[in-house]
Amino acid sequence: MDPQILLPEPPPPPPRSEPAIEPAVEEKRSRAALFGAIAVLAGLVAVVAAVGTWIAAPGRCDGSTFTSSRFAYCVTTPAGWQSQEVDQPGQVYDSFLKQGGTGQVFVAANPVPQGTNLGEIVEEVRSGAEEQGFVLGESIPLRVDGVPAMQFDAQVEDEQGNPIAIRVVLVSRGGTFWTVRLHDTPDLDGNAGDFRAMLRSWHFI
Repeated sequence: MDPQILLPEPPPPPPRSEPAIEPAVEEKRSRAALFGAIAVLAGLVAVVAAVGTWIAAPGRCDGSTFTSSRFAYCVTTPAGWQSQEVDQPGQVYDSFLKQGGTGQVFVAANPVPQGTNLGEIVEEVRSGAEEQGFVLGESIPLRVDGVPAMQFDAQVEDEQGNPIAIRVVLVSRGGTFWTVRLHDTPDLDGNAGDFRAMLRSWHFI
C-alpha cells in the first residue's frame, strides 16, 4: 500500500514589496508557517524525516522485537507483521506491513517549537488534514508509554475511488512529536486490535 497521498502544491506567489514587519508579528508568522508544515507532514500527506539517533537504555526494550534508533522507541511487532526501516530521499519512516493483508503502520517523528503542547499539534494536524479532503472522526485521548497522546480516525478515497481508512495517534515528548498511523482498506476493523497491542508495547528510549 502506498503510504503517501500526494497532492500538488500551489506555485509560490510572485515576489512583491512588503512593509517592514514587527518582530512579534514575524515570530507569529514563522510559527504559523512551521505549524502549517507540521500539518502537511503529520496530516497524512507526506512522510516526516528522522530527528536523530538514540541508544536504548539497558533493559528498556527487553522483550521488544523492533527498536528504532532513529525515532527513539521500541515495540513488539504483532505476529504476522513485518517491520522495515525506510530511508529514501524525502521519505524516512518505519513501516509495519501485515503479511498477506492490507494493513500497514507508519511511524515517524518531527521536532516541534519550544513550548508547543499536544493540543496545538493535534489542532493543526486535523486542520491540515481537513484542508486536504480527509473526513475526520473525533479526537480521543489515550497514553503511549505513560505519555499523553491523542487518536483520531480519517477517511479518504484513492484515485480509483477506493476507501482508505487511517487511524492517527499523535504523541509529544521532549520537544519531539511522533505520528503513528494505521492504514487499511476498506476499514480498520481487521487490524485495530494489532495496532492497539503495538501501542501498548511501545517504549520511548
